[in-house]
Amino acid sequence: MLRNYFVIGQLALSVGSSGMNFYIGNNPYADGAYGKMYFRAVSNPAEQAESFRQEAIRILKRDLSYSESSDYWYKQSFDFIKNKPIKWIKLLFRKFLLFWNSFEIRMNYDYYFIKHKFPLLKIAFVNFSIIAPLCIIGLIFSITQFSRKNMLLFFYVFSYVLALILFFVTSEYRYPVIWSLIIFASYGLYCFYEKVKRRENIKLAIAISGLFFFTYLTSIRYYHSDFAHNLRNFASKFYEKGHTEEAIQHYLEAIRLKPEKPDTYYDLGTIYL
Repeated sequence: MLRNYFVIGQLALSVGSSGMNFYIGNNPYADGAYGKMYFRAVSNPAEQAESFRQEAIRILKRDLSYSESSDYWYKQSFDFIKNKPIKWIKLLFRKFLLFWNSFEIRMNYDYYFIKHKFPLLKIAFVNFSIIAPLCIIGLIFSITQFSRKNMLLFFYVFSYVLALILFFVTSEYRYPVIWSLIIFASYGLYCFYEKVKRRENIKLAIAISGLFFFTYLTSIRYYHSDFAHNLRNFASKFYEKGHTEEAIQHYLEAIRLKPEKPDTYYDLGTIYL
């Protein structure tokens, strides 16, 4: 509260970001990930809450604090949930699948684009496509042997996944829970070892079939890497730092990849003004 008082002049538990983030993940056009709004909302986290506040002010035609702006966007989300409950339930299920998906969903910068820029990242051979299916197998085996020893870890994973899908899914929001998923994935590997050691062939066959199924399920592509978007972000940063030539080169490359994007032309035009 003290931090918010010194930053925005309000003694509030949260500023305009909570209602904004809830709306991003729960609106008629939401697809489960961090998506674009119907209005021109900036993607810069430092300015995004302000752009949402300005849109709320435009609609309500009166000045709003950040807390009031947050309340407005919460109300818009709950109106959507109330009016379209089936659509919202389907959206929740999609977000649940996205959480376990091996694709690294971007928020501002794309992991695959960064990996393309810095090839050293390509040597990382253990990624979420390996962790996720093994973790699901480990969770299933753990449920059959549920006890107080693993109850806390179960509760942590369950509550974190639930909290995340109530908003929206990005790969960076999975980071805080990865350590616990790795524990369950390791347990899944251990269970495979035990089945082989004890020659429980039928259970082993079922577990292997489950592993193949969950590997397929978590590898379904819902999104694709957008290099043009990332080139535009890089160009914007170059321009902010005063590297105009590098910014122009990145904007031109983004236009070459996706010439139908008007925002890139707009940003490039501001450099020439």
